Formats: sequence, structure tokens, C-alpha cells
Amino acid sequence: MGGVATTGCFAAKCDWRLPTVEELQGILIEPLPCGTLPCLTIPGETVSSFYWLSCTGVVHPSNGWGVSFTGGNVIDDVKSYGHYVRAVRGGS
Repeated sequence: MGGVATTGCFAAKCDWRLPTVEELQGILIEPLPCGTLPCLTIPGETVSSFYWLSCTGVVHPSNGWGVSFTGGNVIDDVKSYGHYVRAVRGGS
């Protein structure tokens, strides 16, 4: 079988990136904790879990920051852990 080329593109767009904390927190239902899971203001299928942000830890560069769609908390975790990503497009 032949190899599959990886382009970094999805849905015919190639400018996807990890969101900022403001972008991910901006889609959460307030006040937190919200009482419904996931705590999102937008429709669609999303797992109530931890989602990576574009921020790396300053004290521990092996850590990255993310937002919990369960409680709205912004926390850091080890980058090698398999958490979810909700990619965004456009300028940050």
C-alpha cells in the first residue's frame, strides 16, 4: 500500500491552530460550574474533558495549558498526555 501524505489541512483549510485561553473560555456557559456537560454555549458533539490551549508552561516547558469543559478551570498538564484539541481558525 502507498503512504498517505500528511498536509496539516482539514476541511480544505490549512490555517488551523490551537486556541488561546480567551477563545476557549469564551464558549463556556457561565457561571461555572455550569450544571450541564459539556459547559458549552455552542451546539455540537463535544466530550466533557480537558482541551489543550496554545500556551506552554513557563516554569515547566514540558507542560501545556488547557481548559476543562467540565468545570471551566484553566489548568496545566504534561504535554505527552493524550487530551483533546478544539482547533480554531483566524488571527489570534
